[in-house]
Amino acid sequence: KNNSDILPGSGVDINYFYKSRYKIQKKINIYFFGRIIKSKGVREFIIASGYIKKIYPNVNFYIMGKILNDKNEISIKKILKWKKKYKFNLLEYQKDIRKYIENSHLVILPSYSEGTPHILLEAASMNRPLIASNIPGNNDIVEDGINGFLFQNKNSRDLIKKIQKFLILSDAKKTLMAKLSRELVINKFNENLVINKYLTEINLIND
Repeated sequence: KNNSDILPGSGVDINYFYKSRYKIQKKINIYFFGRIIKSKGVREFIIASGYIKKIYPNVNFYIMGKILNDKNEISIKKILKWKKKYKFNLLEYQKDIRKYIENSHLVILPSYSEGTPHILLEAASMNRPLIASNIPGNNDIVEDGINGFLFQNKNSRDLIKKIQKFLILSDAKKTLMAKLSRELVINKFNENLVINKYLTEINLIND
């Protein structure tokens, strides 16, 4: 233990992913950012979007990412079929996603396995609540009930419950969750903290 330490991934640039005001609106925008593949939990997100949309017509769901169109993955044909059925919005991949995070009220990552997911760090840095599957990596960034909610991995029903739990929160509670997301990133995942930690260890070795 004396010869080891843990780094919080590569961190995030809290100035590039700036604090964005959390706007309370009648329409709520929920986003998924990531490769459109099975292991990212896209199917669970889509199923949840269809269910929630029927109950809460003021909630809009967005998916942004690259479709690999691999025969072993989710094809463009299947995505378009699901889009027609479940009524979510499909956006083309963008390198700079900051304006889309700004447009969001909640960012969801339902992936089956992760390291330290950049999208959660980026969304949290921009002052957004989060929902993510309860797996290592995700649960380092999402503190259940504090800055978002965790749900059981690969379980669309539990994801639906957590989205509903978020939707019925007061505006003040949602805004607080957003604030606590930003604070968490500043205190634990600021890339300057990570870089300085590396430099400290390198200097110790060189000494």
